[in-house]
Amino acid sequence: MLTIDDFIGTWRTVNFPGYVGNDENIITLHVSGAGLATLWKQEGQQTIIFAEGSLEIIDNNDGSFDLAIEGQAINQVYSSICGNLFIPNPSPSFISEIPEHGRRYFEKL
Repeated sequence: MLTIDDFIGTWRTVNFPGYVGNDENIITLHVSGAGLATLWKQEGQQTIIFAEGSLEIIDNNDGSFDLAIEGQAINQVYSSICGNLFIPNPSPSFISEIPEHGRRYFEKL
């Protein structure tokens, strides 16, 4: 079962075959030890915060999960992000569908 402890740290999108990544946007998720999350996009010199607030992990028990961020969001579609294929080792990673930005591959820094 996935918990917030599995996500503490900074996760960044990287190019990975079969997933969006050629648009030069870097999407980052940071989760603090206090369970607060910030999801943002770096586009050139501009930083756009999609959502920030307390994080809840909803484990769907089928290899998929939802990252629910309760707080502020530029659009409600960013308050709940679907993910799957969480891989804890050797390099933690997961795949997530980011609204208006497609499926992205995230790796933990």
